[in-house]
Amino acid sequence: MTNFNNLLNDFAHLMSGMSSVAGGMKSEVEQNMQNFFQQCALQAGFVRRDEFDNLSERFEQAVSRIKALEQQLSEKNHKDDTNKNSKKSS
Repeated sequence: MTNFNNLLNDFAHLMSGMSSVAGGMKSEVEQNMQNFFQQCALQAGFVRRDEFDNLSERFEQAVSRIKALEQQLSEKNHKDDTNKNSKKSS
């Protein structure tokens, strides 16, 4: 009976060790798959979300700046036209 108990204990220990190995393999496979998909995304020209958000913010700032400059230019042109018209009237 003790031999059978020893056999069961050894078997349980073996299964526990196999569980640890399987867990390690799972982590390694997950890491390899993540690396593979990241490499595919880079080759396809995709960007990370934080890079996209950063570029979107910079784009919005540039658009706002362009609109402000266009407004300033329009106002300056309007003043120049007004000054030209007032000089012609004089």
